[in-house]
Amino acid sequence: MAGSGRGGPDQAGGVVGCSALKRAYRTRIAAHAGGDLCFIHLSGGRALIRARMAARPGHFMPTSLLDSQFATLEPPGMEEPAITVEIDQPMDALIADILAKLKSRQSAFHSRTAPGFHLG
Repeated sequence: MAGSGRGGPDQAGGVVGCSALKRAYRTRIAAHAGGDLCFIHLSGGRALIRARMAARPGHFMPTSLLDSQFATLEPPGMEEPAITVEIDQPMDALIADILAKLKSRQSAFHSRTAPGFHLG
C-alpha cells in the first residue's frame, strides 16, 4: 500500500506493506488513510509464489498456508484505489511498471480534479 499518510500536502508519501487480502480490509484502511492512497496488488501465479516462498527458509509464512491465502484473496476491483502488477518479471521491470502505473493514476486523478472539470 502506498499513500500520502496523514501529513499535509508538503509531506512526502510513504509505503506500507500488508496483505489486505479482502476488500473489507482495504476499505477500512482507505477510510483511515487520511489522504490519497493507492494499493499495489502484486499478482502472481500459485506456482511462482510457492517457489519464492520455499526459497525463504525460516520465513514466518509456511507454503502450507498458500492455498488458504489464495482462497481468501479478493483481488482489487476497478472501483478501488489500486493498481495491479505481475510479479513474473525482473525487479527493475516490476518497479518501472509500478512507477508508470502510479504516475498514470496520478495524472488521471489530477485531470478529474482540475479547475473547470465538472462531474455529471
